Amino acid sequence: MIVRRVKQNIMSNNDNLMSPIIGAAIGALILIAVFMFGPMVGGTIEDAMPALDADSQWNSTYNTDLPDGADTWTTIASLLVLCAIVVVITIAFMYLKGMM
Repeated sequence: MIVRRVKQNIMSNNDNLMSPIIGAAIGALILIAVFMFGPMVGGTIEDAMPALDADSQWNSTYNTDLPDGADTWTTIASLLVLCAIVVVITIAFMYLKGMM
């Protein structure tokens, strides 16, 4: 019953399924912007670090276990790509279901 209502809501717009495609395109543009400006902003933030005491736990020369920005960015970027793939597959399933 719920699936039928969702399908009716999707298909009620003159059988037009372009809104998910437009949403995915906007999401792709945002993802591209994040990939373009993320490393630049991260580098600026790392360069703006205040001078720390030599024995501070936040000093990377004293505490070598601190993660660096490149490792964090690599992890986050791969998760963003995975989320984008899931969204594209979901939209493809919506189209296939709408064709039936």
